[in-house]
Amino acid sequence: FAVFVKMHTAAQFAELKKAFDAQYGAAKSSFNTQSKQQVYRWKDGDVKIKLKKIEATGQFKLAFYYAPLSTKLNEERLENIPPEIYKLSADQESEAP
Repeated sequence: FAVFVKMHTAAQFAELKKAFDAQYGAAKSSFNTQSKQQVYRWKDGDVKIKLKKIEATGQFKLAFYYAPLSTKLNEERLENIPPEIYKLSADQESEAP
């Protein structure tokens, strides 16, 4: 019911934001001053899309949620799954675009 993607560059983040804005309209956005995290949100039917930029760590993340199921669960809990659980192997990661 959820997919998480880590991005490696600000350029990837910018291209995705541009594409989602074009496809789904201007994003709803929020900025958490404490965590220095910018979050952009779109919705397409039952799918929620989040694009996050965490300025403090330089991380970029993309998440898709299937709303009927994700509303029953805590999305923040899912996003805090340890990276080793979903991380690509070193060989696969080097092949990622």
